Amino acid sequence: MSFKRAQPSPNEKPKRVSAKSCKTGYLGRAAEQTALPRFVFAMKAAKGLINWIKTGITEVTSAIDAEREARIDAHVARVDAEFSRLKKDFAFDAAVEKLNISSGDRQAVAERV
Repeated sequence: MSFKRAQPSPNEKPKRVSAKSCKTGYLGRAAEQTALPRFVFAMKAAKGLINWIKTGITEVTSAIDAEREARIDAHVARVDAEFSRLKKDFAFDAAVEKLNISSGDRQAVAERV
């Protein structure tokens, strides 16, 4: 079975489409109006999901590592003492490296110092 393209009659002129008659673009006006809000909604939903996952990870980590709060408090006290000792010459990265604070605890220490 073969399909043949419909041929215009010899007396019929082909229709021309002007640029002015195609104002809405390929998707049409309705699609253009709804595409952006859907994208913005999807981005907000993704951001909310990521924040929810971060919160869950923090809560699970805290539950698994029950001594984390005490360890972070001790690290904060040591970094604060180092800051008081060095004053203007203090560099956080150098201090946490010198005090052997793990990379997982550094963010929490930085927030509390």
